[in-house]
Amino acid sequence: TGVGNHATSVHIATAATYNSTSTTTNMKIDNNSRISLGNNDLSAVTSTTIFGYLAGQDIASGATSNTYFGSYAGSENTDGDDNTYIGANAGLGVNGNANSSNVGVGKDALLAITTGGSNVAIGKEAMLAATACGTNIAIGAEALKAIAVGEENNIAIGVGAMYLMDEGAGDIDFNIAIGRNALIGGDVAGNATQIQGNIAIGYQALDATSTNAQTGTIAIGHQALTALTS
Repeated sequence: TGVGNHATSVHIATAATYNSTSTTTNMKIDNNSRISLGNNDLSAVTSTTIFGYLAGQDIASGATSNTYFGSYAGSENTDGDDNTYIGANAGLGVNGNANSSNVGVGKDALLAITTGGSNVAIGKEAMLAATACGTNIAIGAEALKAIAVGEENNIAIGVGAMYLMDEGAGDIDFNIAIGRNALIGGDVAGNATQIQGNIAIGYQALDATSTNAQTGTIAIGHQALTALTS
């Protein structure tokens, strides 16, 4: 602390020999480096760990118990609590919004999240487009990738599980998809389509329903009910 000129960046470097003036920068900390280990939190920001380029840059007074690790991790979240975002752009969010109790692990996991809470997204681009969705579980690259607003209580485990589902004016809730490309679905856009309470377990199980309504269907096994469209 004090008044006067201050460095705009700190470099940690190594040299080939003890007396050498030629160095290699191994670490650089500048105005965009966000590091907080809980002991130097902002006012009324408590129990928070931040490490990464512009990670948690918009964190605001009242935010507690967050962990942001990675470039832009949790960058736009303001006063949300109890989030864990690990990976480049994980939980990046939208400026001015707050979300809480989410777990996003992997590049672009929960990238667009705004107010949705209690989601678990693990894998590259898992729940990529989700904004105001809640209580969903997506494990695997691109699992639940397209859901955006209102989808709740879905479980998608496997690469691409439910990855095209987007409820639009309908409802996509309480579904379970386990296996690669299980219950892929589609964007129902302005249709009041109901896709609820389905269980698809196995590679490409129940994968051809597209934007058609489907309620309470159970498909278990390799490509089970793969020919079923509606």
